[in-house]
Amino acid sequence: MLRPGRESRAAADADRLLRYFGSLRATLLAPRAEILRAVQGDAELTDRLVTIRQVMGRALRQGIEDRPIIRHYADLEAYLRFAQGGEITEQMRILYLDTGNRLLREEVPAQGTIDECPVYVREIVRRGLELGAAGLILVHNHPSEIAEPSRADKELTQRVAAAARTLGMRVLDHLIVTGGDVFSFRGHGLL
Repeated sequence: MLRPGRESRAAADADRLLRYFGSLRATLLAPRAEILRAVQGDAELTDRLVTIRQVMGRALRQGIEDRPIIRHYADLEAYLRFAQGGEITEQMRILYLDTGNRLLREEVPAQGTIDECPVYVREIVRRGLELGAAGLILVHNHPSEIAEPSRADKELTQRVAAAARTLGMRVLDHLIVTGGDVFSFRGHGLL
């Protein structure tokens, strides 16, 4: 699969990648430059791995499209762990939902550093109004792999929820994602 016509090399390539990254998941989530380094400059193999990652992400995303997200949380969590859980810097993702809790739009309005991400409440709510969203789900990752909210995470959630509420939108959840775990503010009574 990684090298059509060169099956004998595929096992060696797989072994080399697994030794370098430690797991298939870590291999697929690695930045392109790191994969290229691991395969000693083999651009063809690197491109194939990046393509596989993109296909897997799209397949997981289909589990949340055109369906009420709230009733399919396991699909949402699987998608988010793959799409965002392995990021090495924090990023904020907003899922804008219609009145049936179906996905209208998914956006990543902010990228940060290893332990913080700038978020603007005004912009999140403004974008929701533009899209005609009835609800939203905030998502961000913790590169530390500790899926516990900080005080700043809790304060941000309350500020966004209050601003959205005044304009007729609901914050349905705030999820903190790592490669292996998802923390739900709603599930823990924080929303």
